[in-house]
Amino acid sequence: LAFDNAARTVTGNFTNATDAEGTITIADGTNTTAFVGNLGASTSNSLKALTVAGGSANVVTTTGNLYVDAITLNDADTLSFIGTSAQTVSGTITDGILNVGDGTKATDVTFSGVISSAVTQNVQAAATARYNANATFTGAYTNAGATHVGSGATLTAASLTDSGGTFVLGVADSDGTLTAADFGQISVGAAALDTDDVTISVTGVIG
Repeated sequence: LAFDNAARTVTGNFTNATDAEGTITIADGTNTTAFVGNLGASTSNSLKALTVAGGSANVVTTTGNLYVDAITLNDADTLSFIGTSAQTVSGTITDGILNVGDGTKATDVTFSGVISSAVTQNVQAAATARYNANATFTGAYTNAGATHVGSGATLTAASLTDSGGTFVLGVADSDGTLTAADFGQISVGAAALDTDDVTISVTGVIG
């Protein structure tokens, strides 16, 4: 399914009969494509790909789940999550600018796949971003809401701005020997992180 670069709102769910089939492409442009609904049926029956082309600063917004194996953007393009209930991203995200929330909505997004070489991430006030796999940003990570880094995952960014947000690091010890790999971790080149904003969330028994 190919969209041109006109501004549009797409309402309804996209589903596929077979897992890892079906692609959506959005042509290069400066307009907004708004998805109101889910892409893909579930984590076990997902679309193959969502590709946003070119470098003209496309904006893609979504209020639903992205059950898509691979999402690819240009570094100038923005993928913005603005739902009012829990949203899941099941697959990988490569490149692009990410945004969670609009400053007022209690947007809550779980990223289950690896995020590679994304440019920036902005977690707005009242919003929550949850990372269950590694997430790497080549630019700034700004957190005015809540950021959760799951056990074994690392959030990496060139810089970090703590704009009154909170950070929760997950811990799960599966073998009775607690190591650094059991913790969610944050790795940044330049940080302005108030440790009072950091808490630990333990799953199961440690030690």
